[in-house]
Amino acid sequence: MPENPASFKRALWRKAVARDSHWEKDELLTFVFYLRLLFALFSALIFGLIPLKGTGAILAYVMSTAILPTVVLRKYLRVRLESFGESMAWFCFTENLWPAFLLFVLIWTLVFTWRLTISKLLASIA
Repeated sequence: MPENPASFKRALWRKAVARDSHWEKDELLTFVFYLRLLFALFSALIFGLIPLKGTGAILAYVMSTAILPTVVLRKYLRVRLESFGESMAWFCFTENLWPAFLLFVLIWTLVFTWRLTISKLLASIA
């Protein structure tokens, strides 16, 4: 990783937008790390605002976040995971899985609770 992490992150996202760029293994795993975090944040906000609840919501998140990196890497970025070794697909599957899940649960719970609190507050005022 370069000395300036901010410039590394910007270069990483520029590379992702370019699509047919050459990727190193560490760059690819870092990209999956941030992709999964952004997806966890976005889906938790949506799930909390809708509001989705229960096991169905958790299963929907887990299934979509398990598929997301592979689809983005293979279909959008056109990366051949096999060229990085036979275990690269597994690394992409497990990279940042639990931290992203914890972020999802935290944000989902906060937004869901905030939404219920606001609606009860507005109901008591009216």
